[in-house]
Amino acid sequence: MDRTATGSVAGSDDGPPPPPGADTARDIVREYAPLFVNAVANVGKVKWLVDRLLPTPGTSLVVGPPKGGKSVLARNLVAAVTKQSRKHSRATFLDRHVRGARTVLLSMEDSLATVKAHFGQLGMEDPEGKVRLGGHQLPEPDRRMDFLEAVIQDHLATLVVVDILSKFVLVEDGNNYTSVYRAMAPFTDLAHRYECHIMLLHHASKHGGRGGQEALGSQAYLGSADGYLSVKVADDGQTRTIEGQGRNDVALRRTELAYQAGVVSLGKVMEGQTTEEIINEVLKVLEAEGPCTPYQLRDAVGVKQNVMAATLTKLRKEGYVTRTGAGKKGSPFWFSLPD
Repeated sequence: MDRTATGSVAGSDDGPPPPPGADTARDIVREYAPLFVNAVANVGKVKWLVDRLLPTPGTSLVVGPPKGGKSVLARNLVAAVTKQSRKHSRATFLDRHVRGARTVLLSMEDSLATVKAHFGQLGMEDPEGKVRLGGHQLPEPDRRMDFLEAVIQDHLATLVVVDILSKFVLVEDGNNYTSVYRAMAPFTDLAHRYECHIMLLHHASKHGGRGGQEALGSQAYLGSADGYLSVKVADDGQTRTIEGQGRNDVALRRTELAYQAGVVSLGKVMEGQTTEEIINEVLKVLEAEGPCTPYQLRDAVGVKQNVMAATLTKLRKEGYVTRTGAGKKGSPFWFSLPD
């Protein structure tokens, strides 16, 4: 005898009645079943917008100080993927191959004239209209995600650049992890729904940091993204470096970043922070934040705990910092600048 999925005999009315709400549950399963994928079929088939750095679908966070070169860097990416859309092109971004893409660039700080002039410097031609440029006129904050979705759909975009995040999404408390994560989640949803990459430009905090810890506000900004690129400007105001990290240990080592006539290029790979650089970072954090524990300083500067311990010992001996607390559970050491 054949049996139905409920276990009753086919054609018989003797089977047990379905539990309350069963039909509703089945309807829900049918509606959302297409959202589930084979857990094995797509293993290892990551699609990269930028080889081994920016995935599609996915999101990324570009972090750097104001006027540090984030926008110029992002426009170099836009130019690269637009050029790659042409036949026989071999465009690159940060020395990595890129895929051609249709782009939406929302520029909320630089004028459209500035953006167009920069694209001219990059030798970018767009006869097919693959780049849609906007950002100075946006709907009310509660309608902006709907607006972004509509633009992605209309333009068939596979790259979206939001410059700058804080002007597109208004978060009541940027230091609250839950609030920030909820504000960031729609970007991830849109990226996966439309198979695109969404790049979000974000300011660095004034005390700096490393390993993505320098992002202004809650670490939910970094945690919600599939990867980050961090641009830093040295104290001389000229030397710039870039480093990056994606999921699954995909990384861009800290490297000099050159800007010449609007074009970015990579220089030599840096060998990590010098002792002097670490000391300067620690003092900047203490000046900006006030008293900190060694663990807070470790995370802000982005070094190992033993390196931070040695740095704090040196600074204390030389009188640059003071220490309070017992250094035990319930009473950790606190380091601060002398009064």
